Amino acid sequence: MDALVSAISASKYDLKEMGTDNSPFIDIAAKEFQSFFSKLNPLKKDYLVHKLYEQLGDCLSQIVSWCMVEGFSRIKKCTNEGRACMQLDANLLLATIEKLSERKYANHQIFVQEYIKAYYLQEHEVENWVKSHRTIYTIKQLSQLVQLLMQAIPSSNKKLRLKYQQVNF
Repeated sequence: MDALVSAISASKYDLKEMGTDNSPFIDIAAKEFQSFFSKLNPLKKDYLVHKLYEQLGDCLSQIVSWCMVEGFSRIKKCTNEGRACMQLDANLLLATIEKLSERKYANHQIFVQEYIKAYYLQEHEVENWVKSHRTIYTIKQLSQLVQLLMQAIPSSNKKLRLKYQQVNF
């Protein structure tokens, strides 16, 4: 888990242009997940093992979703193109788990997508978004998000910077 969070946070999301490639950690994680599920595949015929298989997929999806948000929250710089890359990475990794476990985990995908979408909020929406999501994300994740949003504000707009600094978590 720590390795995935570290790999995500070490990825470059301050891109100048959107490429077609996903971040390198996606391919590594996908191979690990494929290896894990391939070991369970022969046992899937048993009803109890099949149910366990589904539960493992759900747990893995939940853990990976949390790791992605935690990793994204540790990023120091991010551009609009980088946010699009985050979206691509999240979709690919969660789609890999869904394909391997043969189930959909929409709630986990929404958890990640909501966090990424927050990077696109208008200035007047940030405080309300933080307040409405404070039970979903950690204080650290929310404060890091606000810090990244503050970087995009011109230094001349001191009033807005002050407002962001006063957002209550």
